[in-house]
Amino acid sequence: MKIVIFNPQSSFSPELQKKLSSLGKVSYTKTREALQENKLLEMAKDVDIIGVDPDPLGGFEKAKEKLTKIMASVPGLKGVCLSTTSFGWVD
Repeated sequence: MKIVIFNPQSSFSPELQKKLSSLGKVSYTKTREALQENKLLEMAKDVDIIGVDPDPLGGFEKAKEKLTKIMASVPGLKGVCLSTTSFGWVD
């Protein structure tokens, strides 16, 4: 299973990192700063699961549009995990 997390690895405890890596190959962003759309799409290519925080997508204001594009670009996507209790920015 291939997992991409749009959040830095340092945001997760070593225990959680170990649990995630037991599920498959995990990629993280380096920082919480907003990333260019092409970088987000490149990271999400062929993934099974996306773990997402709105910050690397440009904040709540831009996250919905970018996440929709990312999800549409991954035909085999099995799941999306959010770092927020709000889900209005997910379509």
